[in-house]
Amino acid sequence: MKPPDEKKEELAKKILRYLLANPYAQDTLKHIVKWWLFDQYQTKLVEDVLNELEADGLVIAQDVSPSEKLYRMNRRRRKRITSIVQQKS
Repeated sequence: MKPPDEKKEELAKKILRYLLANPYAQDTLKHIVKWWLFDQYQTKLVEDVLNELEADGLVIAQDVSPSEKLYRMNRRRRKRITSIVQQKS
């Protein structure tokens, strides 16, 4: 089993790769888990990683209701995102 930090890094790269391939994609946590990641990760882990990506300025979260956000790539940080995705783990 991978340590938690490695699993988060792997997941972050998957999300960022998806966003690079689909730069206008935006979705809710529930749909990211289901459609972008095919239910391979627990929702809480995905939420934690999205929050970290948002804190790093790589992902933008927009409130669409009191309990739901839309997540999308911060296209201004595309070069940084590409650099992260290309780094070897």
